[in-house]
Amino acid sequence: MQEDLYSASITDEYIEKTKSYNLSSLFIAAFFGQIIAITALGLQNAIWLKVEKKILYKLITVSASLFLFKIYLTYAITHQIIDLDESYIKIIGRVIGIVTFIIYYNYLNGIFKEHMSLNGKTQSLVLPGIIWCTIGIAIEFFTINFISSI
Repeated sequence: MQEDLYSASITDEYIEKTKSYNLSSLFIAAFFGQIIAITALGLQNAIWLKVEKKILYKLITVSASLFLFKIYLTYAITHQIIDLDESYIKIIGRVIGIVTFIIYYNYLNGIFKEHMSLNGKTQSLVLPGIIWCTIGIAIEFFTINFISSI
């Protein structure tokens, strides 16, 4: 009976495992893949870290709002509502991607630190980052060309 007293009460089958990308590495996806890549990878990371549903909904809302804002700015620049050269569209896209990264970083940083303090491991971002940056660049390209032709 005494040996039961000192046995582990929590076993691996009861512990909810989390995984994560290195949050700092998401900056590269935000810079090159812009808002689409950071949204996809950031939401995947949030789900892996098992964040609350209300935080997921906030992140989705912020991402969608910033994407719509980028579409509006693209439309305004290409149709000369705003007097800027079209070369600024790429810079604006990167800035919006970095702003999205900062928002995701701030929401997920505390949970990520908790994950790491419990001997959590980080997943490689190389392959998913390349895939989502490519998808993000393609979507941005087709969106800008479509808006320019309207």
